[in-house]
Amino acid sequence: MTRTMVILGVGSGLGRSVAWQFGREGYQLALVARRQEPLAQLAEELAADGIVAEPFAADVADLAGLPDLFARITARFGAIDVLYNGVIPPGGFVPATDLTVDTLRDQIEVVTYPVIAAIRLVLPDMVARGEGAILWANGASALHADPGMSGPGPALAATRNYLQTLHAEFAPKGVYVGELLVAAMIEGSLPFETMAEAGLDLTALPVVRPDDLAALLSQLNRERSSFEIVHPAWG
Repeated sequence: MTRTMVILGVGSGLGRSVAWQFGREGYQLALVARRQEPLAQLAEELAADGIVAEPFAADVADLAGLPDLFARITARFGAIDVLYNGVIPPGGFVPATDLTVDTLRDQIEVVTYPVIAAIRLVLPDMVARGEGAILWANGASALHADPGMSGPGPALAATRNYLQTLHAEFAPKGVYVGELLVAAMIEGSLPFETMAEAGLDLTALPVVRPDDLAALLSQLNRERSSFEIVHPAWG
């Protein structure tokens, strides 16, 4: 049976690795990001390896456009088996004393509202079929913050709370919800490349390979038991 996965937030780092990981596992892929050209190029690369993938250029923060986006995806592929969201927060860390309502609103509009809106579009069908998975990956500041590391964290923590509640509520109905929290810089990601180009010293920061993270997301999807993996592990 052909399975379909929607990947929200396909970039140069983890989203790309997720596409290759799940594509090679037999999923047909709906690739979603704001820019059409990189998506089309990735779809061509995947197709050369026998993976069915279709680019859908869209801004997931445009909540009004999400119903049309998912209607186009289901018209192309049918039922959605796995929804993955890996859209990264805008901006960087700030001290908590510098966090403003406007800054937090900008974060929430990218990493919280779209997650809720997208899940509400796919969840009813998953529940009706008694099968499906929702996966999320983002920074570990959703769980833990050191001094100076506010900004994305409050919005990510709100999203984590929502997903953890969904995990408890819908596991008995056959729908798995799980997340990967990354406590490191992701090699090849936009934040990693931006910091490297700025000449910042990255040697003191833990760095993880996106392919390894994609394999952990695949593990979550296969096992569908625990809610969360933090990588690298703390403690």
